[in-house]
This record gives sequence, structure tokens and C-alpha cells, in this order.
Amino acid sequence: MSKDEQARIIAIEDETPDRDLSPERLAAKQGRLRKREVRAREAEAKKAKQAEETYTSIEQYWQANRSKLTSEERQALEAREAYVLELEEVMREYIAGTDGTTEQDLADTIEEVKADISANGLCNSTVLVLPRIWSEQEADLRSHFSRATLDLVTYGFYTAVTERAFEDFRNRFLVKRIVVPQYSEDIRCSSCGREQSVSKETAEHHRKGDRKWLCVLCETVERRSRAQSSIGVFQKMREDRVEPFDKWGRAKL
Repeated sequence: MSKDEQARIIAIEDETPDRDLSPERLAAKQGRLRKREVRAREAEAKKAKQAEETYTSIEQYWQANRSKLTSEERQALEAREAYVLELEEVMREYIAGTDGTTEQDLADTIEEVKADISANGLCNSTVLVLPRIWSEQEADLRSHFSRATLDLVTYGFYTAVTERAFEDFRNRFLVKRIVVPQYSEDIRCSSCGREQSVSKETAEHHRKGDRKWLCVLCETVERRSRAQSSIGVFQKMREDRVEPFDKWGRAKL
């Protein structure tokens, strides 16, 4: 059978309703249609990749991908982003202490944040600083992104709380604070004014006795000064003392 004849038969089968084809010819037709769909998707993907290499900004990449969304898909992404941005604003207000609400409101917000992250994960917005993150060269890196991070890179929509916003909120309200006991205290040198860390017992002892406190340097200087003074006094005593014997050990008359 020639190629032209084969093509003519295929064209007839494609136009023939499925119910009028034999099981064998129907299977052949369905197989052809699946292959055509695969080739069409591959051609579209290749075309998109070629276009991506011509983009000079991620905004161009977003615009191209948004144009492929249906009206319902885009509205869903926009609604989701509006919710996320509002939730992050509430989180920032609680951190800053400007929310003006009750403790119960805070508790409800904490549970809302936890539930949202459990359902939608977190978005790593810092990936936007990577050069040409939309390009084919970064395809492997993008394959490891969370769903929300990939939504941001692909469409420019925030569909989950950012990692930075959650970390600030978590450190403020979700991390249990442990009071670390203080075993030392800073005390000021009575001579030079320099502060030095000492045990709390030492600091309390000097405060109670109203005693002068010297840092290590000043104490060393004072100790040397005392030593020099002692040497001077000893030499003066030797000079003033009357020696009863001469240099040969005989008593002086």
C-alpha cells in the first residue's frame, strides 16, 4: 500500500464516527490520536522553551504564563494571593504590637496560620533574586521547589505565606522561651571605669561592703606600686639604721 493510499484511509477513519469502526480500526484510530496529542504538547513545550530564552525579565515570563490560564484559574490564584497578603499583614501587626485585638484573637490567628501552612506549605520568595530563574538552565532547580514557590516563579502569585513572614511570627509566638539563669554580672572598675564580668557573688560582696573594685589591669598596677613602695621603705630603713660592726666584723667604738 502506497503512502498516499495509507494517508487516504487514515483520513477517512478519522472522520468516521467511532461506533462505525471495527474494534481493530477503532484501536488504531485512538492510538493515532494519542500520538498526535503527545507530539502537539511536545511542540508547544519546545516553542515555549524557545520563547523563554528571549525574556529579559521574570515579569515577561509571568505575563506569558498567565495568558495560558483560564479565567477561573486566574481568579482562583488572585483570590488566594489576596488572602495570603492579608494574613501576612495581620501577622506583622501582631509582631509589631499594633493589632489592637484581644488575646483570643491572637490565639485564633495562630491556629489559622498553622492550619494554612499545614494545607499549603510555605513560599520561598528569595528565589526571585536568582538570575534567569525561569530559564531552561534552571529547570532542575525549579523541580525541587514547593508548590507555592513554583506558583510564584511561574505566575507571580503568592499562594502561601512566605518563609520569612512565618519565621518572624514563629519566633515571636510559637517558640517557647526558656529563661537562662545569669551567673555573672558586670561591675565597674573604681579606678579606670572599665567594666568587667565577675560572678554575682563577687559583685554582691563588693556592693555590700562598699569596697573598691579594681579590674585586672588596675589591680596589677596597684600591686606593683605597693611592691615598689615597700622596697623604697626597706632601703630607707637600711640607710637610717646604725650598723654596730665594721666591715671586718669588729665592734665599732
